[in-house]
Formats: sequence, C-alpha cells, structure tokens
Amino acid sequence: MMNKIAFEVADNPANRILQFGGKSYLYFGGTAYLGLSIHPEFQELHVQGIKKYGINIGTSRINNVQLKLYRDAEEKLAERFAFTDALLTSSGYLASQLLYQYYSQEADKIFTAPNTHPANSPGVKLNYPELRREDWEKNTLREIHNSNKNTFLILSNSLDNLYPQKYSFEWIDGVDENKKVILIIDDSHGLGIVCENKSSVSYENIKKNNIEVLITASLAKGFNTDAGLILGEKESLNKLRKHPVFVGASPPSPAAVFAMRESENLYKRQRQILLENIKTFRKFVNNSLISTEKFPVFTFPKESFYTSLLQRGFLISSFPYPNHDSKDLDRIVLSACHKHEDLEKLNEALQFVSLKK
Repeated sequence: MMNKIAFEVADNPANRILQFGGKSYLYFGGTAYLGLSIHPEFQELHVQGIKKYGINIGTSRINNVQLKLYRDAEEKLAERFAFTDALLTSSGYLASQLLYQYYSQEADKIFTAPNTHPANSPGVKLNYPELRREDWEKNTLREIHNSNKNTFLILSNSLDNLYPQKYSFEWIDGVDENKKVILIIDDSHGLGIVCENKSSVSYENIKKNNIEVLITASLAKGFNTDAGLILGEKESLNKLRKHPVFVGASPPSPAAVFAMRESENLYKRQRQILLENIKTFRKFVNNSLISTEKFPVFTFPKESFYTSLLQRGFLISSFPYPNHDSKDLDRIVLSACHKHEDLEKLNEALQFVSLKK
C-alpha cells in the first residue's frame, strides 16, 4: 500500500490537481468546499484588503483604537443568517472555546452529542459511532426531565460531515418549559453550504423562552476565511465580548474579513457550481456511497478503494477516525473547483475498481 504520509504539499496549493513525485492526481479531499483559495477574484480582494488594512492588526477587539470593519462584517453576517448579533474570532476553535468556557460555568450539567467536535467539548472522548444519535437524544431528555437541576448546556454538531447526515433538533421541543437549556451547535460544515442565507439548523423552530440557541462555525469551510463566527442574541454576545478569552485574543486578519465581506456574489456563484457538482455526482453513484442532499461529502460504507483510486490518479480523503488507531475512513469531497469531466473520470474509476473487486 502506498504511504499516505508521503503526500505533503510543498509549493502547490490544495487545488483540484496536485503534483507529487512527478505525477498528477485529481484531488477530492479537504474542506474548502467553495474552492475560493485559488480563485483570482477572491485573491484580488485579499490583495485589496492588504493594501487597505495591512497584513494584520496588532490590537485586541477591546483596544481603544478599533477597526470598524469587524463590526460592519458582524452586522452583515447577523443580518444574513437572521440573528440579532454575530461575533468574529480569529478561528473556529477560539469561537468554540469562548462559548464553552463561558456557558459551562452557567450550566448545572453538560450534555455532549455523539461525534461533537473536540473543540466544542474539551475533555470529552469522541464516542462515535458507539451510541446512536436517537438513543442519546432520548437519554438526554430523560435526564433533564428527572434532574433536580435547572440549567443545562447541550453541545452538538449541526450535521455529521463524516458519515453525512443532517441532524434535526425538533426533539428539543420536549424539554420541560421550567428547565433552561443553552443549545450550542457547531455549523462549520453547513453554514453557507447546505443553506445559503440561514444556518443549516432551523433554530427558529426550536427557540423558546427557556431555550437559547447559539451557532458557532469555522469560516474556513464555507467561506474560505481563516476566522471563527458565533451567531446569537445581542445580549448574550455582548457578555461574550467581555470574557477574557475574547478580550485577550487577536482578531482575524482584516484583509481576510474584508475579502469575505465583499464576496457575497462570488459566494453565490461558487455555491451554485458546487450544488451542480453534488447533484451530478449523486446521480453517478446512485446511493452506493453515504451522502446527504446539498452536502459535498461522499463516504464509502464498507470497502476501501483508496489505494486502487490512487493508482488510477485520484487522491481522496483517507485517515483514521475517530481515534489515531481507528480504521481509516475513506471519503470523496467535492468542491466548486471540480469540473464535470473530473466527476465523470472519478465515476469511471469507481466503476472499474468496484467491478474489479
């Protein structure tokens, strides 16, 4: 078997075509779903941002000198995703840590859904796929109902990006109205991808007086921007702005935030290309791979074709999960960079290697 560790990108970006050892491979991995990191228009906006604001800004978000760009971008994001406020951080990890550190102090008990990202639930061992999602939901509702405590923190992803499926949160409706629930949902892989102008979580259907919903996300996925985002109510986010984790951290690159703010139409165009690629490939594979609508990840249910595809010039995502010593999880990840002929070639290769086996 070919050594996966040997595939270290030296000078070429993670584009649809990667060069290794004098050979070219069609690349179907990563999380840059919209393929904007190499897009000329997006790159030019970064250059404009650097010329306008510099490479970075050496102040915190509570400095007496503030860059208006950040609040402008936050207001625009809050409006786009139908929340009263938004908060930008330097990374999705920091956004998650900020939420966890603040709300874990308020909660009497914390519930972590199966497969929740470690950034959102520090110290909690990944238990996927040992516990079924439905069983966890029933257990959580029962514990909240039977508890003599009053405030509960629930942590979850919005979707499973490894064995693709979108999660429903309608079960939260069963929470006793006398119990307070803070629901923090990581929508890193869905925001701007599964849904364009709202979170992939229909939070308006689960938000009640006793349930507070906050969305966190890494913008590196759906926005190709190295920054983190929190969406929530203005009163709550203003409290977060006073937390030491936020106060002591540097903001994201102003040039990157500028490019993101100015790319609304570009995001729409790239997302439409991605959706067409997803639609085409779903027809090709015809439910032979695990996938969900409008999400660009296709997971092999059992057999691994990594080596066979590699030998035919296709490099897919393959790594052990959920732990370092786990079995490799093989996935095909589409992006807006991929052309129709790329999908056709990959489909032909899949047909060949599956028939060969």
